[in-house]
Amino acid sequence: MKKIFKIVSYLLVGVSYCVADVVIVANKSSGITSISRNELVSLYSGRGKKVAGKSVKPIMLKSGPSHEAFCKKYLNRSPSSLSKIWKKLVFTGKASMLKTLNNENEIIRSILSSNELVGYINKDNLTDELVVVEVR
Repeated sequence: MKKIFKIVSYLLVGVSYCVADVVIVANKSSGITSISRNELVSLYSGRGKKVAGKSVKPIMLKSGPSHEAFCKKYLNRSPSSLSKIWKKLVFTGKASMLKTLNNENEIIRSILSSNELVGYINKDNLTDELVVVEVR
């Protein structure tokens, strides 16, 4: 039964992943144009705070297809496991909770108001003020 549940879960995440084409974004004036996969995983796992010597704060969506696609594509984990990581960090006092937002418009507005923020959105929602951060 557990195996069937796991297979169905992966299929559902896969469907969401296919629907949402997610890109990493930052403010154009931040100077952040690329990030290694390890740096990205470290940022979103509460271990890293800098990219190319610059202080960076990650933000993320609370839920939805873009959030699921981001977790799967870039972090190679489920949204629930990412949530567990942050709950543990907060509970042990090692970090403050990651800023989570309700929708991609809030992510865009937040990133436009700060040079320190890095987030992710569906590529269909890109604006001219954002830069797509290459993940290498």
